Amino acid sequence: GYIRADNFCHAFIGGRLEGTLQSSDWSKVWIDSDLSGVLKTGFSSTRIHVGGDYTGRIIPQEQPSPFFLTVAGFAANDSLHRIMEYYPNRFNASIAVSDVPPGLYPQEDSHRRNERGNCFARWSVQQQR
Repeated sequence: GYIRADNFCHAFIGGRLEGTLQSSDWSKVWIDSDLSGVLKTGFSSTRIHVGGDYTGRIIPQEQPSPFFLTVAGFAANDSLHRIMEYYPNRFNASIAVSDVPPGLYPQEDSHRRNERGNCFARWSVQQQR
């Protein structure tokens, strides 16, 4: 399926998101289970809660905006690096389970700095699978 919000998007999805959700503006989305589809964020800030696993894609519709993600299940570290590429300096997340040890990421110096100085994209992992 496809959901498109032309302005503010406040959505509760009582199961999995397998299709596409696209918002042109500020978004707050609660996904009760897994996100295996595509979420396209708008030009204002976005807050996403995933109650299960994150295996989908999150990309900006146009310009990246501040983005906050909570995953109560599993999210691969590589998928979080891909999000960071789209949202440099604008991405923060809390991940319950990943494929890396608990800690703050990214840990590589090359990912913690950009051409303007420090990069503030960060995520925490609580448990390793």
